[in-house]
Parts: sequence; structure tokens; C-alpha cells
Amino acid sequence: MTRPCPLCGGGEVPAVKVVLGTNMVWINGQAVVVAPQHAEIAFMIWQAMPGSVSWDELISGLHGRTVPKWAASDLNGQIFRLRRKIKGTGLRITNHQRRGYSMRLEIEG
Repeated sequence: MTRPCPLCGGGEVPAVKVVLGTNMVWINGQAVVVAPQHAEIAFMIWQAMPGSVSWDELISGLHGRTVPKWAASDLNGQIFRLRRKIKGTGLRITNHQRRGYSMRLEIEG
């Protein structure tokens, strides 16, 4: 028996879902509340699944046209904190040699 999706009330629970308005990352029906900027990063990476999103796209998505000099190091720190928040959920955010990031849900067992 499948349980209804806690986001929309219908269908099956999505494996991974990112909801910007609530700053939640849903992983196998478990909600993880993250900081607003982490939700934005997770959303951009989630939209690219199963592919990846580039560093430039992430930085542009966070800062718009005016990119501060510290944007790359800030992105590193934000990704680190997001990874720490979702640790133990089975969701992995992978860095592709400074070209970008991707998400993958790993089944434990």
C-alpha cells in the first residue's frame, strides 16, 4: 500500500522533492528543513536530476547578474552545510571536479 504524498495529497511519495516556499527537502517521505539559500541550491540541483548543474548556473541562480568576488567560496560553504543537514538520509550531492553538482539517492540496505 502506498501512502499519499505529503506535498499534494495524491499519488506516491516522491523519492526526492524540494519545496522552496517551505525550505524543505523531502527524501523518501521524510522532511528535512533547510536554510532558504540551501533550499535554493538543492532546488537547482534537484531540477537537473539525473544530470548536473554547473557552478556558474548555481552562482548565477543565487546572486543574479552581480556576482560578488566571494561567490565561489560562499557556494562551497553553502554546499558543505547542506550536505551536513541531509547526512544520513541517503541523498548525496556530488561535486564533479569543480564543474558542477548532481544529486543521487542511494538506497541503503
